[in-house]
Amino acid sequence: MAEAVLDEWRLSSKANDFHHDFNNFALCLIEEKVRPIRPVLSGRIRRTVLSTPDSKHNTINWLPMRAYVNLARQEWTGEVKYRVAATRALDIVAAATNEDGGIEDRLPHGSSYNLQYNVSSHAALDLLKRRWPEAGLELDLVRSRAYLLEHVLPDGDINYVGRGVNQIFAWGPWLYSLAASGEGEALGKALEFLVDRYAEAAECKNVLMNGATGHERLFWWDYHHCSVYHAHFLLWSTLALQALDLRSEKAPRAPRTSEATGLKLKHYSLGGAALFAGRSTYLAEAGPGICAVWLSNKGMLFKGGLGPWVGPFGRKHSYADTVFQNHFGLIAQSTPLPSPVLDGRIARLLMPNIPRDRAARICPEFAAVEISEIDGALCFTWDTVGHEGYCNIPITADLVDAVEVEFRVDGERLENRKIGTFINQYGWHTLVRSRPVQGHRWQVLLR
Repeated sequence: MAEAVLDEWRLSSKANDFHHDFNNFALCLIEEKVRPIRPVLSGRIRRTVLSTPDSKHNTINWLPMRAYVNLARQEWTGEVKYRVAATRALDIVAAATNEDGGIEDRLPHGSSYNLQYNVSSHAALDLLKRRWPEAGLELDLVRSRAYLLEHVLPDGDINYVGRGVNQIFAWGPWLYSLAASGEGEALGKALEFLVDRYAEAAECKNVLMNGATGHERLFWWDYHHCSVYHAHFLLWSTLALQALDLRSEKAPRAPRTSEATGLKLKHYSLGGAALFAGRSTYLAEAGPGICAVWLSNKGMLFKGGLGPWVGPFGRKHSYADTVFQNHFGLIAQSTPLPSPVLDGRIARLLMPNIPRDRAARICPEFAAVEISEIDGALCFTWDTVGHEGYCNIPITADLVDAVEVEFRVDGERLENRKIGTFINQYGWHTLVRSRPVQGHRWQVLLR
């Protein structure tokens, strides 16, 4: 397989979607394995990696792989410039690491964050530090791992926030991180969540674990390629198996000292929710917002939120109405006011065939939410300056009939309406909405 990849390398590396850091990283891992038994192949891999440049951007989850590659180059050649390149990449990762251990995916802070690429960055840093313990890696991986473990949902899910929601990309690195750090209980929980879902995704040729067939590409981003994502999962799950064979002792946990990343899990006796402060670059990471909701006696009602949007990497498969349906919270709705000239009775008699404005504007609202327990229900409260629109609550279709949804606006109860179903990153959901009104205090109670 390695020989075949190298035979096509020159042609492949000219493609627009060629990921230099990913491919160089994979070749370096192969080179380590074949070095003792296939010296000719090892030499060919080294020459290829030495002649292939690094990627030309600083997306954070790529940089640990770039550092790994340059440390390998330095090991092969002894040239200091490669150590300098590795150190430069790791310094940027350090700058992107928050006080609580969360790792941003872009700088400056506030641009982009999601759990998938946080997991990926952490795993590659862990692998690098084990391969080159003398590399001078100053990042606190214990704190970074503790941060991730603290944000696993009750059902075992680690990938429910931001651009990477429920993609298989996160899961190989997460299995590796847990196996390498001796987190046996957390690893078991992850596998329990993953096994059947991954098998279905592989059968459906999908990068999302939502039961849909991959050829539909629902909630895919522009850069998604099914074979690439499953190969990535195979690579990291193989590394996880190898790490498990080492029987690592459980690593120490670091105490949490801040919530700088802005992701909070709120637990109550009746259930809970995951709240995210939000980022600016992608609609899928906007906030403040709600990215998971559960009831203790029912299960997980909603996860994820929003999705690919026309803009960076969201042009090929995005439907604006479906993305907005996938928002747990308030949605503003407005239609044009009647025109006294075109919509008056006389104008209609004189000009009956002139088309009237048929446009409407809908927009998800991002407002701070307070969670409490009221009247035997988990209650979400938004205090607004006068929101005009409706409250939009997507609930997984398997549970919607078992959940009571109550809407209140300024203390007055509103009827709820089930208006249809749609599929999001996790599967089929039913939309429960209030009727459109205007009000200041909006509440939804879930029982």
